[in-house]
Amino acid sequence: MTSLRKNYILSLISQTVTVLSPLIVTPFVARRLLADNIGIFSFTESVVFIFGLFALLGSHTYGQREIAYCQGNKRQQLQIFAEVFLASGITTAVVLAGYIIFAAMQRQYQLIYFIQIAELIAFHWDITWFYQGKEDFKTLLYRNMLVKALYIILVFLLIRDTGDLPVYVILRVGTFLLGNMTLLFPVVYQCFKENIRVSAGVLLPHIRKMIPLFLPQIAIQIYTVLDKTMIGIITQSPYQNGCYEEAMKVIRVLMNFVGAAAGVLMPRIASLHASGNQEEIGNKMFNGLRFVFLITLPMVFGIVVVAPVFMPWFLGPGFEDAIGILQILAGLLLLLGVGRITGSCLLAVKEEKQYTRNVCIGAAVNFSLNLWLISCFQAMGAAIASLVAELTVTLLMLYHCRKFLDFGKMVKCLLTYLLCSAAMYATLITVKSRLYIDVLWQLLILAVTGMMIYGAGLLIIRDEIVLSMIKMIWKKRGKNCP
Repeated sequence: MTSLRKNYILSLISQTVTVLSPLIVTPFVARRLLADNIGIFSFTESVVFIFGLFALLGSHTYGQREIAYCQGNKRQQLQIFAEVFLASGITTAVVLAGYIIFAAMQRQYQLIYFIQIAELIAFHWDITWFYQGKEDFKTLLYRNMLVKALYIILVFLLIRDTGDLPVYVILRVGTFLLGNMTLLFPVVYQCFKENIRVSAGVLLPHIRKMIPLFLPQIAIQIYTVLDKTMIGIITQSPYQNGCYEEAMKVIRVLMNFVGAAAGVLMPRIASLHASGNQEEIGNKMFNGLRFVFLITLPMVFGIVVVAPVFMPWFLGPGFEDAIGILQILAGLLLLLGVGRITGSCLLAVKEEKQYTRNVCIGAAVNFSLNLWLISCFQAMGAAIASLVAELTVTLLMLYHCRKFLDFGKMVKCLLTYLLCSAAMYATLITVKSRLYIDVLWQLLILAVTGMMIYGAGLLIIRDEIVLSMIKMIWKKRGKNCP
């Protein structure tokens, strides 16, 4: 079994590549397509994602977990892959037929909808779950780097003005499809090489097992993707959707770092559960949550301070409402991080019913608040609704993971990082009020100051994660010295 630290480092590098892509492309695209076109893409993509959820039917989470359960048995992993992939193919074919009919009936944005037919195929061909289940993060890293580099190059070459929205959608969908092909074809070849056979009788049982994992996925989308759909329907304003999309994009970019931890932990917890090692599950979960506190709390406080400076510089003019939306959504970094760790634990130990119930409650809260708050505050209302819903879900997830967690130890850890982040926040507010220089220099000074203050605080409290990293670097340096 590979090292959990090595898996996380590989996953973190992969997520960093994912982070750099929108950071490079977003300012360029925002200035050429402008808020209305970004809003159109955001709205249509949210609709396609809903169709995609029904197509996949929870196969990604189910497949990753089942692959993790047979760690070390290559043939068994290939057998499960073939069965889950073909079962997902049946549901995808049915949904794809329905989507084509839907796209043909649309009078508005019909061309964009038709281009995104390829995205539904790409969803099915996305087998990152197979590589994550067998903890092969190196292959995912290489694929991610190749696809993101190609996407960035093509965007800078081909996107010129507001008329290039269809081209932008083709590039997004096309590189997604191409990247998934590079993962899929080698595994299909291995299946043929190992003479893997799948009988039709096993497909329906797999679909039945996928459905309990599909229900929470639908609920999750109610307070993620469906937010954008509801903003579009209620406000009838592409501008509002564009501001929400760009603010949420910053959150998604930063969440990639936290997602790396959750993605690595789930297959490991599943493996520990299969071997009956409950105590170690608790240790892994605490370490995962401590890492979430360590990196998300300074992000939350930092975003609140720098958003009024960063967003106009990053997006250009025309996205003024995105500032306040981003400041509200910043709290999602902590909540989503904790929710992903605890949710991954519940799924790994086959507590799907509790997971589903928690997510459905959050979805109901979010949907209800959206109907009221979007009407009153437009996209800002959707941000508030998302924050309240995610807080609800996170508290429920923590409650149902209580047998694995020492809450006293966890709260003490949270308060420690909160104190360091608050000190950083107070310093940044003071420094920001005295900066009257170019925006880029302001951002640079605030970033460096924030890291220094937070880092100093961690050293003062002798944080275990930071000290272990320093010791590891020191040892490596000592080995390299003559």
